[in-house]
Amino acid sequence: METMLKTLSGRPRSFYSPWVLWIVWVIWLPFLVPVVLHLVQARAAAFPCALGAIAAFVFFYCVFSFRAAQRLSGQRERKNDAAEATIVTLALLALSVGVEILGNPAGASAMSLYVYTAAYAGSKFRVPRGIITNLVVLAVSLAVGALLGVQLSELLQVVFVVPVVTFMTMSWNRSIVVGRKLHEAQGEIARLAAAEERLRIARDLHDLLGQKLSYIALKSELARHHVPAEPDRAQAEIAEVESTARSTLHEVREAVAGYRKPDLFRELRVAAEVLSAAGIQLQDRCDSSLVGRLPAAANEALAWAVREGVTNVVRHSRAKSCTIQLGKRDGALVMEIVDDGDGDASGSAGIPGKGSGLRGLRERFAGLGGSCEARSRAQGGFVLAARIPSGRAE
Repeated sequence: METMLKTLSGRPRSFYSPWVLWIVWVIWLPFLVPVVLHLVQARAAAFPCALGAIAAFVFFYCVFSFRAAQRLSGQRERKNDAAEATIVTLALLALSVGVEILGNPAGASAMSLYVYTAAYAGSKFRVPRGIITNLVVLAVSLAVGALLGVQLSELLQVVFVVPVVTFMTMSWNRSIVVGRKLHEAQGEIARLAAAEERLRIARDLHDLLGQKLSYIALKSELARHHVPAEPDRAQAEIAEVESTARSTLHEVREAVAGYRKPDLFRELRVAAEVLSAAGIQLQDRCDSSLVGRLPAAANEALAWAVREGVTNVVRHSRAKSCTIQLGKRDGALVMEIVDDGDGDASGSAGIPGKGSGLRGLRERFAGLGGSCEARSRAQGGFVLAARIPSGRAE
């Protein structure tokens, strides 16, 4: 239980690094190299100005696309986002027109700059504003190209590429936003689950200790009053205090043992509730008759495996479904917790050799002569597999 509380109540990791998201914008910039080389080789009178305009375009594009990546990753607040996006889009469009005009005498077409402008606008504006903005970008690019006598083939390429880029960037942006909100919601669910568990423990301790401690305090006060005049009665009261304190200590130890030693059947039920709250479908393929007749040591070890495995599925996997199966295979009791996610489960049970959770599970199962390992699946996701020899599981 304490492991689940620590994991669920911890600070959620970032959904995506802004540097990773930024690659989607900047990976296409090498396509500007032919335009730059053409301008340098032509050595037209206006080529220094054209190169300066391209440099300014790349600077604005890289800086503000990285700011957009930071917003998508949740590291920057969305203040005046639409106003900033409009100004940057207009600046990129103006620089694209300027490069096209300056490079035209040298035969260097800069129509690709309009595609970058559309990519930025498509990722910054919502429907329908993004579509309208990129229609304006397309219209300006065609008008300028036609006036400068750009070849029809290049104009047709822009007509095809700009709408495609608009659709792709808007869809990609929407998927990232929805995914980040889902990630944040799952983190909030985990935190609420941890808070609820703390409240439950606090309630149990209050119900367990409140009355007994009040009784002990009352008896101690009575004993203190009876000490001068009635020492025998005071001694009897102190004996009752001692007896009550010992019984309370025993009850506390039993309660703590109940929290620290999980039961497999109870953990499977909790797993179903936690996964359902996180929007992950559980497929329970455990043999219920087998669960009911497990020895205490095997039951506890498998319960810990369920607790650690499910906690990591909720926190790290971004999975849609999770399968827990328990059965006998090759003369041994085998449990597998399988998810179909794409996250990093190395937090405690993902990559072999890493994480205190997996080390603890390995030690538990090694003590039973078994094993526990976590590995990636070829079809995606992770599997936590625990194995106990039949002789120790019967």
